[in-house]
Amino acid sequence: MAAERQWNEALFRALTEHSGDILSLLDAQGRFLFNSAAALRISGYSSEELAEMGPFQSIHPEDLATVAETFRRVLAEPGATASAQYRHRTKGGGWTWMEAVACNQLDNPDVRGVVTSSRDITERKRTEDALRQGEERLRALAARLDALREEEQARISRDLHDDLAQVLAGLGFEFRRLENRLAESDAPAWLEDWLAEASSLVGQAHASVRRIAFDLRPPSLDALGLPQALAAEARRFEARTGIRCAVEVGEFPALPAPLATALFRIAQESLTNVARHAQATRVQLRLEAGGGEVVLRVEDDGRGPEEGDPAKAGLGLLGMRERAAQVGGTARLERGAAGGATVVARLPLAPHSPR
Repeated sequence: MAAERQWNEALFRALTEHSGDILSLLDAQGRFLFNSAAALRISGYSSEELAEMGPFQSIHPEDLATVAETFRRVLAEPGATASAQYRHRTKGGGWTWMEAVACNQLDNPDVRGVVTSSRDITERKRTEDALRQGEERLRALAARLDALREEEQARISRDLHDDLAQVLAGLGFEFRRLENRLAESDAPAWLEDWLAEASSLVGQAHASVRRIAFDLRPPSLDALGLPQALAAEARRFEARTGIRCAVEVGEFPALPAPLATALFRIAQESLTNVARHAQATRVQLRLEAGGGEVVLRVEDDGRGPEEGDPAKAGLGLLGMRERAAQVGGTARLERGAAGGATVVARLPLAPHSPR
């Protein structure tokens, strides 16, 4: 029996000394009873120094509550396990990110403690931080590009509406005057026909310029606000597609331009998806504000997300999600209670700036 015990102890020492993972044994108060060679190498402390430390003394203050709660859960039941990520202070004063799995062995007479297996994930954390910062910079850049595009589209829309549309309106007026003069004279019929055709073309050009200007950026969005812009967009959508489109807006505050633009573009993209894919006969837009957020719902009575999977909504939904994320919000696609699909965008009323 003694020989078997010595063999087990020798095997345990060999395994712990050559393991790349950090193996530790703690008592019920969180004090170190044993640390493997990897624990001593990474922390820089000796076994005696670790044993003299108070419970969780080497844990970063910001992570202490997480570690204590994880340890409490492990202690609650023999054989229970739990995991946590935290920063551990080395003897040199630096911080090392650790990922640990703890197992309750207090009912085991051969162990009598909490066994933890940890590994150094500092490099992984650095990589994750670098990726996250890269994503944040890309998102900030995308938001800036969207803002610049909206500004440019607004400028072009104003120029089209204020300059070219006015010129075409004046030209159309002059053509009508000329038509009236010709009607009172002995002008040949071909001239009257030519003038009528030219007047019609000017009218079509005027209508096209107004439509293009509205598509670039509806004047009502800046002049009258989001509810009026959505109502105008709903009328255009209904006239274009034949799908009934209603807008429901309760009491609503004035919104910052980036927030109003994001919601309007999300509504536009939602209506585009309805027209292309939903096979719907009715769509309703609901806009409400409260609890520090503004919520847009676009609900149709069509066939709903493909095979019931919102993830298959395609690039349209991805664009909506990105629009919402740029102002600190979310956008998701749901299956409606009575079939069809519902786009739900939730955006915070407080200002948001991408980092």
